Amino acid sequence: MLEFFKLKHDSEVIVLEFFKLEHDSVVIVREFFKLKHDSVVIVREFFKLKHDSVIIVLEFFKLEHDSVAFETKVMSYELHS
Repeated sequence: MLEFFKLKHDSEVIVLEFFKLEHDSVVIVREFFKLKHDSVVIVREFFKLKHDSVIIVLEFFKLEHDSVAFETKVMSYELHS
């Protein structure tokens, strides 16, 4: 598995096979191993998480971009629903 998280060259194919992902999941896998600006949406899609799992994703991956505001919004949404 090429040390799993320290992937090289053909790692996308190995990861795709490991997770049994579809062909167009390569982009999601790339973002999964190197999260960027829109990573919350991508990770949520990757794990097929529901809307109220955003807080868990933010905490798990320790995302920084707008995470405080985002968590406040989601928590507020959950309290009022």
